[in-house]
Amino acid sequence: ILWNSMSNLIRKIKIELRKPFLQKLELVSPSIQKQVYKRISLFKLDPFDSQLRNHALKGKYLGFRSIDITYDYRALFRECENSVHFTYLDTHKELYGK
Repeated sequence: ILWNSMSNLIRKIKIELRKPFLQKLELVSPSIQKQVYKRISLFKLDPFDSQLRNHALKGKYLGFRSIDITYDYRALFRECENSVHFTYLDTHKELYGK
């Protein structure tokens, strides 16, 4: 985390897309793929933008966080020291069974 001369917080986030995420990304429609890249770009600008609905998970996905890609699709990630690892991409139902 760095501060610039105007005292604004700047975060340099390294984004890593893990194999399960990339495999699912190849299978979804082009419109979902486009939305994934839009949301990850937004995440890089502001990980807590209200559109993302970024929140911690529990249970099976304890240690992960989730952002909304669309009304139905979610991207799950883990925060590491200087990077974020997007690991899972799927529908709400497929991820959580609900």
